[in-house]
Amino acid sequence: MSVREAAILLKKSEVTIRRLINDDFLKAVKIGKGGRTSHYRIYKESLDELVRKSKGGL
Repeated sequence: MSVREAAILLKKSEVTIRRLINDDFLKAVKIGKGGRTSHYRIYKESLDELVRKSKGGL
């Protein structure tokens, strides 16, 4: 799942999703070298776990 897709799903900004990745709250794989912002693919299981732990709220 992309950063944008996760942001839409969680109703959060893309910046927030990137922070969650950088702070190891979401597991993701960096795709390519990126420019100013790296492209990530977020593991669905990691996203599901975050939602479950936060009980629907971040």
